[in-house]
Amino acid sequence: MKKLEELNPKDHGSGNLSIRNHLVVGKNDHLTLHGVDLIELCSKYLTPLFVFDEDCLIESFDTFSRAFENVYPKTLVFYSVKTISNLAICRILKDRGAYAEVSSEQDLHVALKAGFGGDKIIYDGPFKPREALQKALKEKILLVNVESFQEIERLNRIAEEMEREQVIGLRVNPFTQPSFFKSLHPNNLFEAGYGYPSCRFGFSLEEIPKVFEHLKTMENLRLECLMMHPYGKALNVLLPLVKQAHQKFGFEIKFINIGGGFDPGLTGTTGDFPLMIDYIRRKLGLKSLLDKPKNIPSIDSIAKKVAEDFRQNLGDMAEPTLITEPGRFLVGPSGILLLRVDHTKVAGGYKWIVVNGGTNILPVIHDRRIILVANKAAESDKELVNIVGPLLYPKDFIAIKVLTPRVEDNDILAVLDCGAYTLSSSTQFLYPRPAAVLINSQGKVRVIREKETFEDVLHKDRLL
Repeated sequence: MKKLEELNPKDHGSGNLSIRNHLVVGKNDHLTLHGVDLIELCSKYLTPLFVFDEDCLIESFDTFSRAFENVYPKTLVFYSVKTISNLAICRILKDRGAYAEVSSEQDLHVALKAGFGGDKIIYDGPFKPREALQKALKEKILLVNVESFQEIERLNRIAEEMEREQVIGLRVNPFTQPSFFKSLHPNNLFEAGYGYPSCRFGFSLEEIPKVFEHLKTMENLRLECLMMHPYGKALNVLLPLVKQAHQKFGFEIKFINIGGGFDPGLTGTTGDFPLMIDYIRRKLGLKSLLDKPKNIPSIDSIAKKVAEDFRQNLGDMAEPTLITEPGRFLVGPSGILLLRVDHTKVAGGYKWIVVNGGTNILPVIHDRRIILVANKAAESDKELVNIVGPLLYPKDFIAIKVLTPRVEDNDILAVLDCGAYTLSSSTQFLYPRPAAVLINSQGKVRVIREKETFEDVLHKDRLL
């Protein structure tokens, strides 16, 4: 039996945060996870099938939390429930010490059902209807991060009606619109074409002083947090505002929330523009850059930088509690999607692999994931292919221009690092949603979501 990294040393990824560290090539060259033959799993639970590694999930959480706690002990890790809202996954992270970040009333319901107490939940997002805020306050959640003046007014009224004071945070958005000529850069042009959609989140820097003034009149709200997402430039923006809030407006900011966006560094990404460039490079006989390694800093170096920035810029103010909101970092590396090959064909100069799951269960087409042939995992010869699903539109891609071992009809493909934004983002378009199982280090297999039937899909429909 051989470990996967011995067969694919170049594909091993960065660090230890990957399910591939627990994959072994077993009997008949079948891929196994903690001794469980994945081909036999497919026979029992059918395909498509999501497989999650409990040990990998725990290792990812421990690695993240330890990195921050070692350099800044006043850190809280809030798992971003929307990343995968499965109850079993949420419960494992809760039991490991995670808090919960929710972004809808549904997320809140999931977090509570998974066992998170209200005092370990924060509520983010641009849309928080009255009913959702009422439920949040009833459960006495730790924080509501507000994003508009209307939300402030709404929340204050609800808090008054419920005769309580609610702790809040402000989401800050440092967006500045680039000049016309800068907007023509490929990195900005797509955003410009859509009207810079990220600008709608939170409060602009110009609005923040007005928000501080307005909050002084809100008798049922208490500002204790400033928040920004993603983490990259958060402290540079937020720390001066902490001083401003304290010195000019008298607010005591107890929490700094740097959001999420932490990348485990195991999958690459592409997009329309890189694919156009790749087409030109290949036609000119140049090497493809689609799988050029990413320069992703380690979580330890990120945590160290955050702690240094904190202590260098806080001055004589008390150290606030640091809130982080990882999602992909915690669950992304722990998932595999198993798919069955229906047939292959050659068209347009490419080999096309048609499998029985597509963007209905793996919505993001531009991630560059490692793909193995699970029933012949020791195969080393590679070929360039496109892998597509069963849906009736051209961009139903599982993978675009990837190198895989040679694929034949009825092979089982294992798509790695599928834990984030897959299971919870899957749809019932044309096909019921698949089952999901969890495997621990002892090889125990537990179903964490049942495979849907056609009747499940129609369950809420009514004939006239």
